[in-house]
Amino acid sequence: MASRKYTWRDAIPFTPETGKRYRNQNGVEYECRAGKEGKLWDDYSAWFVSPKGWAFKAVSCVIFPDGTIEWAHSLYGHFING
Repeated sequence: MASRKYTWRDAIPFTPETGKRYRNQNGVEYECRAGKEGKLWDDYSAWFVSPKGWAFKAVSCVIFPDGTIEWAHSLYGHFING
């Protein structure tokens, strides 16, 4: 597991781009399937899929200076095929 270099004080709210892959601060790369731009903190959300097929909606997405991402919490997690 990768060590966290940044804290939430370094975080910038952002809208993940559909089709792009992002590395989480835990070192896992996730594919964005659908991003939603927001005006409020909780509006910055996206559907992600892990390499093992776990899909979920990430809420309050943020990006750090090194390009890694995080989110405040996730919803609707489930396994998918492909």
